[in-house]
Amino acid sequence: MNAEVIVAIIFSLFAFGVLLSPYLRNLDPSRYFINANELRTLLREKEQTVQRLRDLESDFSAGTLSEIDYSGERETLRSELATILTKLDSFPTVQ
Repeated sequence: MNAEVIVAIIFSLFAFGVLLSPYLRNLDPSRYFINANELRTLLREKEQTVQRLRDLESDFSAGTLSEIDYSGERETLRSELATILTKLDSFPTVQ
């Protein structure tokens, strides 16, 4: 390679870096790296909440819960589950 080609490559790389710099400065690493512990915790909470909903349904079907207690607890658990699912949706997807 002669000197002109090397200079052209260096200049091109520099120009490319200058053009990308506004985008590179605004990168939020948390958008690209998954916190595995938080993900595991949320998945465990989801499974526990789903199980609690199943147990609640079973107790209600067996007649051990009143309709009022069942409705209140069901709405509370559904709200908790919705919050957990929203947090899980915020994690980046793995391609």
